[in-house]
Amino acid sequence: MALGGCRQSLLWSFPGQRLKRLMHTSDSIREALMRLEHEGDRSHQRAVSSLFEEERDPIAVIKWKEILDFLEDATDRCRDVANVLEGIVVKHG
Repeated sequence: MALGGCRQSLLWSFPGQRLKRLMHTSDSIREALMRLEHEGDRSHQRAVSSLFEEERDPIAVIKWKEILDFLEDATDRCRDVANVLEGIVVKHG
């Protein structure tokens, strides 16, 4: 609910051309966030692969796998932000 109110007040504060520039900028931001999220996914896959190939201590594997998964979840939030931005652009663009 709070996001909807913030979004609405943001849109009201950028009339006319300023709103169009904001929407164009959000496309660029969305693309950058999606690119970073994809890079994060590839990095996670490489790191997990290396972990299982190189680490022999099962406890260390479990610990590092969990850390890597938390980091990957964090990068997934970039995708969520990008999806919100896309929804705003579609709705108000």
